[in-house]
Amino acid sequence: MLGKKTKLTNQSADIFAYTDNSGVKIKPCQYDGSTSWTDCLSNFEMCALVNNWLENRKGLYLAVSLMGQAQAVLGDLPSEKRQNFYDLVSALEERFAPSSETELYRVQFKERRQKASESHPELGQPIRRLSNLAYPTAPLDVRETLAKEQFIDALVDSEMRLRIKQSRPKGLNDAVRLAVELGAYNKAENKVREGRGYLRQTMNDDELDREEKISNSDSPNKDIASWMQTMEKSLSTLTTEMAKLKTIGTSYNKTRYTQSKRTNKNCYNCGKFGHLARDCRIPRRNQNNYNGNKGDGSVKTLKKIRKQHNRKTKEGAVTTASEDAGMYVKLNVGDIEAKFVVDTGATLTLVSSKLYDMLTPLDKSYLSEVKTTVRSVCGNKLELRGKGRFNLHFGPNMLQSEAVVTDLQVDGILGLDFMKRHNCLIDVKNGLFCIGDFKVDLCFQGSIGCYRVVASEAVVIPPRSEIVINGTVCLAEGQKLPADNALLEANDHAGKDYILTARTLVRSGEKVPVRLMNTEQDPKTIYPGTTIAQMSSVNQVLDGNISSNEQKHEGLRPDLQDLLDRTSDELTSKDKQKVKSLLVENQNLFASSDVDLGRTKLVKHEINTGNARPFKEPPRRTPYHLNKVVNDNLDKMLQKGIIEPSHSPWAAGIVLVKKKDDSYRFCVDYRRLKV
Repeated sequence: MLGKKTKLTNQSADIFAYTDNSGVKIKPCQYDGSTSWTDCLSNFEMCALVNNWLENRKGLYLAVSLMGQAQAVLGDLPSEKRQNFYDLVSALEERFAPSSETELYRVQFKERRQKASESHPELGQPIRRLSNLAYPTAPLDVRETLAKEQFIDALVDSEMRLRIKQSRPKGLNDAVRLAVELGAYNKAENKVREGRGYLRQTMNDDELDREEKISNSDSPNKDIASWMQTMEKSLSTLTTEMAKLKTIGTSYNKTRYTQSKRTNKNCYNCGKFGHLARDCRIPRRNQNNYNGNKGDGSVKTLKKIRKQHNRKTKEGAVTTASEDAGMYVKLNVGDIEAKFVVDTGATLTLVSSKLYDMLTPLDKSYLSEVKTTVRSVCGNKLELRGKGRFNLHFGPNMLQSEAVVTDLQVDGILGLDFMKRHNCLIDVKNGLFCIGDFKVDLCFQGSIGCYRVVASEAVVIPPRSEIVINGTVCLAEGQKLPADNALLEANDHAGKDYILTARTLVRSGEKVPVRLMNTEQDPKTIYPGTTIAQMSSVNQVLDGNISSNEQKHEGLRPDLQDLLDRTSDELTSKDKQKVKSLLVENQNLFASSDVDLGRTKLVKHEINTGNARPFKEPPRRTPYHLNKVVNDNLDKMLQKGIIEPSHSPWAAGIVLVKKKDDSYRFCVDYRRLKV
């Protein structure tokens, strides 16, 4: 009975010990599986050693410190193994630190390199850790040596690597210490070197000699005063030279643009010598009508005319304006006549680069940088050259306006900024453009009666194929369809380069057939409402069968007659007549000679070589008697535009193949290209 009481007493003592936390001096950290299991186990072992835990207590405390994924490992163990410390450790090691990851750690250890913002101690710690994980069974001195070598190889600075190797560090800690010292030394040396570099840039050799004399002098105050006097003389000399340069530049500009031109050129307005048209005080002549009748519906070419008193010639660059429909106003930019589009949809006033380049240096404005983005009607981003102020002459009236210079098809665009600033009013009925107190004639040009055609249903166009779909004609309020025939053509602002629209003559109606081609390798989807073409009215349709009547009258061409004679031996006379009539009807489809070659520009073929290594075969030896054949073939193909001179890294050899008629076919051996 006494032994049983003791046993019960011991059991109660053990139970009491299990529930009492007075013996816990340090609590172990919780583990959720996201950090290293090796570090967590090392921490737990230290806590168990401080708290004097036995094996049963270590198992219980390890079990209650698990969280997240690690707690799922505890739930997978049988109930009798959940309190066993060794069973818990083996299960967690198998889950979070398996022995099969040693090869992975070795690869990470060998490929570890210093990052851009990583210090040397931050680099040494992961290398030590990876060495312990990659070689767990190796001795400590071997792991230390491997970590040291990998740390030196991981450094970015090659000079630092060489110096650390020459110092022969004993371990990883010595290598990290040397790297930190060399890094601090290099940083301080770079700062000193940069300071010296700035001093060298601001001092010449004479000033350095004076500085040395001053430092070696016995009377520093006297030498400093003399040095200050020398500096004052140098500054005064530099100021005088700068003033001379400014005077020379001003006189040169005046001589260039005033003396050489104004004295030798006459005024475009009054005809007198000594001044230009913009400085003429006499009102300009014929400014209300620049190019003839107003509203003629056409845009003429821009011409920069230079008249000389000794000869009556016209020189200058010529650039054509756009033929798009719209309202235009005629004006002068400097000495150049131009037509600007009056566009209420444009927020900025624009000047074309061609017009800006034609201006004289005195008329050109200084272009400042434009930080905003300007896009066209199609949504494409325009490349801007800059922003400047230009003198716009509307007859006898001159206005200054800011404009952005960019590449345009028209001479320029008057935007909302110009109209708002100068209180402009557009009178479409009378064809007038009111600018403040004066009026300018409007010029209407282009075919304004175009209709937009959109897709009526969703259609998928297969790759490299064409299809005919139904298009719906969009009509504005009060607009009517053309009476009889209409012309369908591509819309310039559709924005789909991979879809080609065929130009087609159709019957006018609300629904019209539109022929589309997909030139890409992928299928393309046309959704309902997508603009696919534009339709315009046709006044007259000419008969295009004139050539066929001439061909019937002239008969079969000689080359086709020779072809028919050579290939119709086995045909009856009736069949031969049918073939001849077929050839006569379609003889324009056959090339008349080797020079008569046709090609299409609708689709361009590209060979994407990627990262393939180019090959360039040396010229193959050609028999001497065939050199003339090769040269003749090359000359003919150059004249016909089939080939062109090239300096490509790709080259293939030529092969001459003999035909049945003893002539040679010029071939190229591209077999290596296929490989």
